[in-house]
Amino acid sequence: MLKSVGNDLAEQKVIDPLPSYFSECLVYNVPDHVLTAGSFDDAVRGALQHLQRSLHPWLMEPKSLVEPNGIKPLFGPGQKWQPADGRKLVRTAWTYLNYG
Repeated sequence: MLKSVGNDLAEQKVIDPLPSYFSECLVYNVPDHVLTAGSFDDAVRGALQHLQRSLHPWLMEPKSLVEPNGIKPLFGPGQKWQPADGRKLVRTAWTYLNYG
């Protein structure tokens, strides 16, 4: 879902295009209990809320996010994206999906 929304937002020039793997990486870092709670809509809303907190610049949580291999940090040297890219994707996805 986040990949599709990200593609739509990039096509509408709301955000810069991001590799679809980036969306996969973000969702990988959402705990299973968030993704399996309630309806699909509940899971999407909960995932976006979790990512919003995890990417908050004051909490410094972005340093703990990893790629799906569970080892490589999601953010840092050599990556094509920054925490700000994730924050913008999550924030604009929230609006795009009419959550607020």
